[in-house]
Amino acid sequence: MSPDEIERYQREDVLGHRPTWRLGTKPQREEPQVWVKDDLGILADVGIRIGAGRRKSEAELRLPPDVREALVTLGFELAKLTLPLRKAVIKAQYKTMVKRYHPDTRGGDRAAEEQLKSINQAYAFLQSRGYT
Repeated sequence: MSPDEIERYQREDVLGHRPTWRLGTKPQREEPQVWVKDDLGILADVGIRIGAGRRKSEAELRLPPDVREALVTLGFELAKLTLPLRKAVIKAQYKTMVKRYHPDTRGGDRAAEEQLKSINQAYAFLQSRGYT
């Protein structure tokens, strides 16, 4: 390397060899360079948009994971769920799911019985957390 190349390399090394531009101006590229692959959309939670990450709903952002899982088990779509949750809405959805998956209405189907058990557990969990 020549002395000029060594000096340029050392200057760029201070910034980690990352591209820079003047304050208040945008980079010349239209598409930002994607260095991170965010398949799960984790960075979308904090408002960073990389690639095709989807924006999460208010319920997905504000509710704890165990509560979200219980609501999904009860048949709620988190993207369409509005907060705050009303007790009557959760109870009505629970009754609908119980009627749908009760073994007597399904002719004694074992899969429906297992689904009903998970629905009852999810509802009991929500009750213990004060949602119903």
